[in-house]
Amino acid sequence: MVEVLPTLLDIAVKEAIERILAKVREGKKLTDAEITLLLVGELARRITSLEKRVEEVKTDLSEKIKDTRESISTKITALEKRIESLEKRMESLEHENRQLRAEVSSIKSDIITLLKQELEKRCNEGS
Repeated sequence: MVEVLPTLLDIAVKEAIERILAKVREGKKLTDAEITLLLVGELARRITSLEKRVEEVKTDLSEKIKDTRESISTKITALEKRIESLEKRMESLEHENRQLRAEVSSIKSDIITLLKQELEKRCNEGS
């Protein structure tokens, strides 16, 4: 019932405006109420036009928001994949680093042992 009321009101205003415009065509003088009704009709037309425009802008903005969300989501997904890749690479490098440290430590121990043996050998030769 509430939704039908504006439509009935629109029809009534349009019919009244048609009668007033016919009176204007005949050259008759308009009453204050008729002039007011013409102004109400013009305001209603402008309001309807503005409502349509607001709806268009709302639709455009909704579409842009949707597109922006999709774009951001795609970029986030790409960044997450990149981060995962970098994390795997870091883990690999950490593993390599541990292996190199162990290898350097082993070589260092071997060098110390060799130097110790060489020193003992020289000390034994000199005595």
